[in-house]
Amino acid sequence: SIKKNIPGVMEFIGSLGFLKILNLVAFYNTLSGYISTILIDNSLNCSNAINFLKKNKIGRINFLVHEQLNDLSRSRISDKENPKNYLRNLIYCKKKHQPIFDFILKDTVIVKNLSEGLFYGSTNKRKLIITQDGKVIETSGIFSGGGTSSKILSFLIAHKKKKNEMDE
Repeated sequence: SIKKNIPGVMEFIGSLGFLKILNLVAFYNTLSGYISTILIDNSLNCSNAINFLKKNKIGRINFLVHEQLNDLSRSRISDKENPKNYLRNLIYCKKKHQPIFDFILKDTVIVKNLSEGLFYGSTNKRKLIITQDGKVIETSGIFSGGGTSSKILSFLIAHKKKKNEMDE
């Protein structure tokens, strides 16, 4: 286990929060690069973890340093603009984990469909807009979409389990 061998490892980002099933594809597509990222307590332990991975030829792992999140997450988010459709506001997690999702998702907005997303993007200069079915619209003009991978099934199962644990 990685927690046993590396001091300071807290959790995998993907296991810290969940969304209602309606928005799960949007959540997965937005966070897919972070799901296996490891939350670690401080920079020193992160450096030691990377050295451990190199020494044991385990491979690459992304880390997010918890001690640096407090300054970065909410400072970039305006309290005046806190719409309900910010993806970060639709995540169910423990209060102590909210800064992680604030940092990762920043001002990502979730909309019902592509038409609504295009309209929203033309009237509000948001960095990232995502539809409930997972289409991504960037105000720069970049779109992405397509099928979902088989990873989403394991993701759905893990999040259902996590939701049940948090409800208890």
